[in-house]
Amino acid sequence: MIDDWPLPERTERHLRSVREFGHGVAEQRIVDGICLVKNAVVDRELAATKATGFRVSESLQIFGGESIIQSHCPHCVANIALPSDRVTFAGCYGMLPLPENFVTRDRWYLQWLDSPLDVARTTELTNQLPTVAWPNATDDPEFQRLTTAVAIAASHALPLHAQMIPAGQIVDRRWILPPHCGRCGVAWKTSHSCSVCGGMGTQRSGLKRHMRGNRPYLPLTKIVGPDQAGELLRKARMPENQR
Repeated sequence: MIDDWPLPERTERHLRSVREFGHGVAEQRIVDGICLVKNAVVDRELAATKATGFRVSESLQIFGGESIIQSHCPHCVANIALPSDRVTFAGCYGMLPLPENFVTRDRWYLQWLDSPLDVARTTELTNQLPTVAWPNATDDPEFQRLTTAVAIAASHALPLHAQMIPAGQIVDRRWILPPHCGRCGVAWKTSHSCSVCGGMGTQRSGLKRHMRGNRPYLPLTKIVGPDQAGELLRKARMPENQR
């Protein structure tokens, strides 16, 4: 079981390999048990020394292996899949960046402040989200995933865990967060209370975190060695029925 699974950031770190495995299956880029990064297959000029991948068996071992993922994820109500998705595993989490200068005083935004969201709030959000002035809402897959997730949480009485994170900067492989409200994640502008949610005394000082990086992808040459890395790329770039 994943420790601290109600924390969305922790869940994303654990389940990213499962999500990428699903993408690899859909895009036919799993070769000899190695899931290759997409550009390694598409870009025929990319050298083996620049390619990345991960060994599927090792990454999925903590979850019981590939067969467990394939037998459970597709039937899980929390596994969000859009009509455009060919294969979706670990569709139970997501990340939605807010557009720059987005109005954050609207009631729909304030609904997210106290996690987890109960049925009453997800039901109300189900009605509110279609009316949100979101840029290109119908073409934004992450906004559509959010809308679908809220509707499923409401209809199946599932708790929906959310975490508000402010925009930050990347400096020397560190993700630097500005001082922000510990409740709604908005950058702190006064020393007394949050300008958005009215939170008192919940200011968090600037934080430094490691970048998300490319996990679970690692340099291919470190996984299988230089010679086999080149052979894997050669096979991956062939039609699947000829590998």
